[in-house]
Amino acid sequence: MNVARLGGSSAIVARVGDDSLGLFLRHHLATAGVETAYLRVTPRVPTTLAIVTRHIATPDFAIYRGADAQMVPDDMPLAVLPETSLVHTSAFALSREPTCSTVLNFIAQAHANGCLISFDPNYHPRLWEMESEPLTVFEKICPYVFLVKPSLDDCIRLFGVGDTPERYAERFLAMGVREVVLTMGQGGVLHADSGGASYHANKQVEVVDVTGAGDSFWAGLLLAKLEGYTTAEAIR
Repeated sequence: MNVARLGGSSAIVARVGDDSLGLFLRHHLATAGVETAYLRVTPRVPTTLAIVTRHIATPDFAIYRGADAQMVPDDMPLAVLPETSLVHTSAFALSREPTCSTVLNFIAQAHANGCLISFDPNYHPRLWEMESEPLTVFEKICPYVFLVKPSLDDCIRLFGVGDTPERYAERFLAMGVREVVLTMGQGGVLHADSGGASYHANKQVEVVDVTGAGDSFWAGLLLAKLEGYTTAEAIR
């Protein structure tokens, strides 16, 4: 939705339940300019609901899983891949079957069609329902990924405390991604690729609520990259 608000063209590929929340989300997304033709409906399963606290640091949340975890290969719009520039997904989509296998297969086909792949490794143990460890699953998607944007909190949950931001970035690069943009709240942004790492300071603003900050950052970053800006320029 943030991409559409910034003037980009975006579509959502997902599932909602046959309920009032699903209808609301479809209407809200369409009103914002998002293509909803690939938003499927799952009968007799509720729309997934996320409740997030308002907070100026790391917000708490509760997730009630439903239709989002029911995606199957027939849901995926393979026909539009030749005209698609970029496909974005997240750890949330990989946290439960059958959606995980469906998304991994779609990413492989999107990459084969020349699409750029971006990945939000927003792992949280409270959401992970796969038998495989998250890093085992991430190793399957990362070779296709041109850009990954973890937060420092994501890195700590994935790799544990004690490493430097540079070391966290190196671990993603070792899994096959081309570029890492690691956001660190007031600590700014670290950009790393095979050529090295650089820090970028934040603009100082009054923080009211950080909910959705990462998604907003993603939208601006990806649109700038698609418009030809370097990653350093896109971060700024």
